[in-house]
Amino acid sequence: MAKIPKNNASRLLAKAIAASSIASYLLDSEGKLLFANHALAKLLGVTDDHLKNLECIPLAADQSPSDSGTLNIPSVLSCPPMIGSQRFFRGSFPIPPSRQNLNWERLGYKLDSSDRSATLCFVLPRTSDMETDSGSAIPGANESEAIHQKLVAIRHRFAHLDGLVSLVGSSSLAKRTLHQVHAAIAGNSSVCILGPEGSGKVEVARAIFVGRNKRLGMAESAAQLFPVDCRLMDAGLLANLFEVIDGSNPKGAAGKRTTLLLDRIDLLPPEAHFILLKYLEKNKSNGILATTTTPLTECHASQSNWMQIVSRIDIQPVVIAPMTQRPEDIPLVTQAILQGMHREKSIAKIPLIDSASMNLLQAYGWPNNIRELREALRGISSTQPSKIEVHHLPVSVRTFASYIESENSAMEAIDLDALLLSVEKSIIEGVLERTSGNRALAARQLGISRTRLLRRLEQLGLSVDGEESNKPTEAVVKSKTLVPEPVKNRAPESKKTTEKSSVPEKSSIPDKPSVPAKSDLPDKSNAIDDEIEFTEIDFEESEGES
Repeated sequence: MAKIPKNNASRLLAKAIAASSIASYLLDSEGKLLFANHALAKLLGVTDDHLKNLECIPLAADQSPSDSGTLNIPSVLSCPPMIGSQRFFRGSFPIPPSRQNLNWERLGYKLDSSDRSATLCFVLPRTSDMETDSGSAIPGANESEAIHQKLVAIRHRFAHLDGLVSLVGSSSLAKRTLHQVHAAIAGNSSVCILGPEGSGKVEVARAIFVGRNKRLGMAESAAQLFPVDCRLMDAGLLANLFEVIDGSNPKGAAGKRTTLLLDRIDLLPPEAHFILLKYLEKNKSNGILATTTTPLTECHASQSNWMQIVSRIDIQPVVIAPMTQRPEDIPLVTQAILQGMHREKSIAKIPLIDSASMNLLQAYGWPNNIRELREALRGISSTQPSKIEVHHLPVSVRTFASYIESENSAMEAIDLDALLLSVEKSIIEGVLERTSGNRALAARQLGISRTRLLRRLEQLGLSVDGEESNKPTEAVVKSKTLVPEPVKNRAPESKKTTEKSSVPEKSSIPDKPSVPAKSDLPDKSNAIDDEIEFTEIDFEESEGES
């Protein structure tokens, strides 16, 4: 196992993880197991010594995590590689449910320092989406009632977060955010809330502020939240604001408990970093709430003041996933928004939603997340429908391309033979055009013999000059008999034949074989003429090529 670092904070953290009941382990960048706590060994059914210095390799596609009841532990503990600047991932932990009677998921976080990189992993049980707190499935309820009961279960578990729509959901991502917010309320450290536009980051920050005050038994008048839009700040405005905050609560006075909310801290201009850092150093005891759409470690990386700010703010993270990553939560979120509108008296009755409309709501991308969904439902509810149907939805949702293609468009059948023939035809035509109709040169560029090229020209319905033949291509392709090309259509080759015939030592074949008159052979003269001419010219051309 890895040695516990000498730094006091790191030592305490390592001891806490080692004693935790949550299975945890640490992998270096090459997959070597640096640390594993006793909970992980117990979960895997092995001793602590068995996990020392394992080389964890990925599980092969055709490999099972267990063979004859024995876990392939190095493969089970391996993690997927981080993509780009990604620092966090989640996924299944492949322990067969028959062994542990539960499905497990793994949460991983990338730890970087100046000289090394490692991944800290936690293994947690994954509960069924349709379970209540008692663990029993919701029996015999229709879809709307089932959604309502799930909302009741969520509110019962997180009563102090009631009405916080951005945290509603039964997916693992929603549950992760709920637990992170719950942990933030239980603590006093600074919290950084990461999420996309419109995901409700400010609402989550306010809920953490209120939840902490309730936990401490403080009245609403005894605490104050100062929201700061960092997009509008510069060094002077921020300094003046901090003077106002300090002046509202004189030192030594039994004033209000002040909490600073820095909205979109990732957009704070660099000239204001030093002012913020001075305030943080002066007010170390007060926890800061901050929101961002970009991980703070990826912003202003070259600014030394910024990295000190990050170390003081990004202590307890809360991550809100975009709606596109958790479409299974949309029925719950939609129901929660409609219930909130009903409590606000903006609608008299909560409307039902038909299945086609819900499919569209789940298929749509929601670029502005919860905010956009709430605005869409407010627009729909202004007409007070008793049931929301497809025609009630916004045009952007009804015409969402991916849903239209996947649900309403049947894939057209492909005639593979015709497609290949058209490709081959276009290639041969292009080569003949570049070689000015020189079939011998074209055949060499195509890597085939001239005879084969002539055969393909006939099969594809092309004449020797690259012109379209009057013969139907399909009929020619299906025919097994090749019809030789008439001599009269071979003007370019006749010139070659004449030039070669002037040299008697290269050919003893006459320029034009004698052909019986039509009166003698009325049905076969043309065929004989074409056959002899085709054979004679092919022979001379092949001799010239050699």
